[in-house]
Amino acid sequence: MKAIQFYIVCLLPVLAGCADDTALPSVPEGTPLTVTAEIGVPDAAQTVAPTRAVAADNGYDRSAFVTADRIRITRTRGGSSSAPVDYTLSATGEWAPSAAGSELLFESGATYQAMYPADYSGIYADQRNKTGGVDGENYRNSNLLRTSAGVTSGATGVLSFTGDENAFVHRNTKLTLTFEGKNALTQPFAYMTVQGQGLYSGGTADEDIYLYRPDETKYTWHGILSPLTAESPTEQQQRVTVTVTDYNGVSYTASLTCERKAGSHYSYTLTLQNNILMPVGEEIKGWENGESHTGSLT
Repeated sequence: MKAIQFYIVCLLPVLAGCADDTALPSVPEGTPLTVTAEIGVPDAAQTVAPTRAVAADNGYDRSAFVTADRIRITRTRGGSSSAPVDYTLSATGEWAPSAAGSELLFESGATYQAMYPADYSGIYADQRNKTGGVDGENYRNSNLLRTSAGVTSGATGVLSFTGDENAFVHRNTKLTLTFEGKNALTQPFAYMTVQGQGLYSGGTADEDIYLYRPDETKYTWHGILSPLTAESPTEQQQRVTVTVTDYNGVSYTASLTCERKAGSHYSYTLTLQNNILMPVGEEIKGWENGESHTGSLT
């Protein structure tokens, strides 16, 4: 018995030494953080891989960050949040503070959350417009991407907004309307609106949104809508009325049912039959890119 006791006592320092050897090193407090970021897929739309190739429509509907993109990061520690700090993606693929001397520093116990666009202020009612001469900017600026709250840097000093848990995901709803079929149009469509409850504000009043048309030769429109937050939204809340108006001032309308779940993409196909606008197809899917303008209506 004594021999066994002696063996165990001698072994304990060895085990303690092994534990010390495998402990992860921690960067000192105040060390500048290294930031990484990617765009993933929200839980509500896990139909495509979180890492995707850059799509042709990435200019206005981000599936990957591009040079000069700016994200806004908020740090929280001890229940209070600091002023947000912006980071910009360089041409070499590195995120750096947008303003000199504003880098985030390693602080034990701190958590972080980030969003894109950095200056997101809400959904535009008119998503046709160009901002600063760049096509699709009102659509892009309506399209909120945000990480989960509580992202930590760990002990390595790397603040990673990547992976299934921490990547940026779409927080609003995407609507696509595509027109198919052969019709004798006296005039092409001039513009399109959708109407429904709280489409851009999330409130209860009826609101109109002008959709974005990526290609003037194709009959496909996209829009960003405010998601419905009610657990069981009513039929009225889910109703979206589509109105297209041609250059003669003639309007065609149709009614759709759209659950408007955050992070989901609702795609509808419509056609004109005897001058009546009719929905003929519907698909609910993940926020996929690369299928921007396919509609034909002649």
